[in-house]
Amino acid sequence: MSDIIELDPGLCRRPASHPAITTEECAYLVASLRDSGQQAAAIVRPTPPGDSHVFEIVSGIRRHAAISALRASGENPAFMLRARIRTLTDAEAFAAADRDNRQRRDITDYRRALDYSLALTRLFAGNPLDMAAALGMQLTELGRYLMLAALPAPIFSAFGDPNRITTAHLRKLAPCLQNPAHAKTLLQAADRLALDQSMRRLSGRSYLRPETILHRLIRAVFPAPLAPPVHTILSESGTRIATGQRRRGNTISLDLFGVTTTPAARLLQATADIIAHLTAPRDFEEERPRGSAPLATGL
Repeated sequence: MSDIIELDPGLCRRPASHPAITTEECAYLVASLRDSGQQAAAIVRPTPPGDSHVFEIVSGIRRHAAISALRASGENPAFMLRARIRTLTDAEAFAAADRDNRQRRDITDYRRALDYSLALTRLFAGNPLDMAAALGMQLTELGRYLMLAALPAPIFSAFGDPNRITTAHLRKLAPCLQNPAHAKTLLQAADRLALDQSMRRLSGRSYLRPETILHRLIRAVFPAPLAPPVHTILSESGTRIATGQRRRGNTISLDLFGVTTTPAARLLQATADIIAHLTAPRDFEEERPRGSAPLATGL
């Protein structure tokens, strides 16, 4: 026999630590409830004596918000919340909510990282082994989220919005933070990028892509190798127009061919292409406006 019961959603409240759900956040659920009803039961637990509500939502906070919205609109004032009642400790309630939340794609890695960091201290006495066991997670996976929450503030600012940082980004940033000298360089680069992001926001431009931010931060610490030291520009017929070579002493030597028969504009363009090629990191690619083409490497 099912232990699912129907509750007046007014008897239930979300956890005090959980932010309020906006109308926009539960709009898709309202439409789903209207069409198909509540498919998955929520989990609730009794509140302490003296609480103004009878139950606290453990999982299904958005379902509760959507049903409350349907009732408040007058469209379906008798819609009830289907739920299971469980007697759970705070740690058990957090674990149950986490299992529910892992199925959702609208919770960012950063939001999860903050939740795990707070729960580690408040509910698991700072013991990540106990926490990982309670959540059914690998310790390494939990560790990545805890490291993400503990990233220095300049890195969050460099991304513009911390919700844009993922554990995948963290795995690539972690080697840059292990050495104090590297970490200092990384944070200096993050400060510069944070200023750039602020200027973009003030001017109405979009933030740099997270992948671009990650690339620039890593390259500030571990510069990419330069392109091969020799570069040649050919004409359409395959004859040489110019060859450049990077040499010791931070110099470039340049040989031009057919200077009496090749237009000066083409020689100048070939020279510019060679300099750009020989001074660019091999795998570096700046963002370009959509639809623009890379710099030509032939004439």
